[in-house]
Amino acid sequence: MIVFAEDQIDTPEFKNLVDEAMFGNMSVLARRSMLTGKEHIAFFNVDSYTWTNAMQLRKKGALIQDSHHFLDVDEREFIISGITPEEWESSFGGNEHPLAGQIPYN
Repeated sequence: MIVFAEDQIDTPEFKNLVDEAMFGNMSVLARRSMLTGKEHIAFFNVDSYTWTNAMQLRKKGALIQDSHHFLDVDEREFIISGITPEEWESSFGGNEHPLAGQIPYN
């Protein structure tokens, strides 16, 4: 996941990722952080077909670890709350569960 704050959208890197997303190679999601209120735009290395199917499953009530099993914990947290990994770290510190990111959800 590559995340941009709203004040970073005029950068060449952002524009290149938008171009990639338009061709269906990446998926884009904008969320406002529940912690800071800042808007962030995230790019995920997920094709549009997989992304759309996952979002449809989520709308039907699937748990995010089931619908978006191909994403890691930080990416799923961003979808739910808009909180970036950096915001999480600065707010809660490094108290991550020792098994986080190691248990596959298949």
